[in-house]
Amino acid sequence: MNGSLKEFILIGFSSMSAEYYTLIFAAALLAYELTVCGNLMLVANIMLDKKLHSPMYFLVCNLSLADIFFVSTTLPKLMSRYLLDDKVILYNGCFTQMYFFLFLSSLEAYILIAMAIDRFLAICKPLRYPVLMNSRNSILLAAFLWTLGFITPIKSVSLTQTMDFCGPNKIYHCICDYSAVLKLACNDISPLSIQGLVTALSLVIIPFSFIVFTYVKIGIAVSKLKSSGRAKAFSTCVAHLVIVFCFYFSEAFVFISYRIQNVSTDLRILGSLQYAVLPPLLNPFIYSFRNKDIRDAIKRKLKGNLIEKHQIEVTVIRN
Repeated sequence: MNGSLKEFILIGFSSMSAEYYTLIFAAALLAYELTVCGNLMLVANIMLDKKLHSPMYFLVCNLSLADIFFVSTTLPKLMSRYLLDDKVILYNGCFTQMYFFLFLSSLEAYILIAMAIDRFLAICKPLRYPVLMNSRNSILLAAFLWTLGFITPIKSVSLTQTMDFCGPNKIYHCICDYSAVLKLACNDISPLSIQGLVTALSLVIIPFSFIVFTYVKIGIAVSKLKSSGRAKAFSTCVAHLVIVFCFYFSEAFVFISYRIQNVSTDLRILGSLQYAVLPPLLNPFIYSFRNKDIRDAIKRKLKGNLIEKHQIEVTVIRN
């Protein structure tokens, strides 16, 4: 560790009075419970229904798992901050949280790209799709995405940790955000700030542009299909597009806000929490209600449970 700091203080929403702390905690707790339970149910549904054992839903499972880890990196500490007034985070703990936040946000971006590629191959290259996206290749792709996400933040976090932090130690954020922590360094942060901006833009502009380009190609291919095929193709794409726009626009706002002087700290924090919490929260609901295959899987599961319950009741009555 460079510098004399052993801990940081998470200021959080600086303009928020203490009377709102309970409300912030309750909102965070509700979001955390809904996100974890919703994504676990989505994963369980996909794993238990053989009709959903396809590359697309395998990627959805990976996205849901990443979502669970993502909110678990941010919300527990935020809840502790506003329930117990626990503002302190240890030096190493801060950089650990920063690493996992960047790792999981990068992973989400990579999975969203992979899902766009999957839809492109399924709709535009249907004859080659079974060969390119077979079970083996899907597993290898997922392993590659998790490895790439794991590697992406290593350089940025390790270089930031070598900086001198000699005070102040107040982080104007609810988490150990990369840019917010970097501002506390006593050294010249220009090189790291530029590197961080380049990395951030490469994880926003390039992936988002690629996904938009992919969906333009998909849109052209879908427009040539019959009405029935067109409806099914669109139903598998709409859910993914909603998550994409929600994630990338929120992320882009945060990165841009750090380069604009008059953006309030609280608004910047809210933007960070939005892209860290909102997509994981919405993901299971969007895929459950907007995707016909998953809706049908839920109906089959509920119907099976009702039949099983009825059979048990009949058995009990007969005995």
